[in-house]
Amino acid sequence: MKIITHTQHKESHNTPSGTKRRSQPRKTPPGG
Repeated sequence: MKIITHTQHKESHNTPSGTKRRSQPRKTPPGG
């Protein structure tokens, strides 16, 4: 289930180890 937008997906790749994902609250599952 890909809920992340194209821009977010790009940022996720740019960020090392997916720092943005970790920053997100646990409420939202990583990767959907």
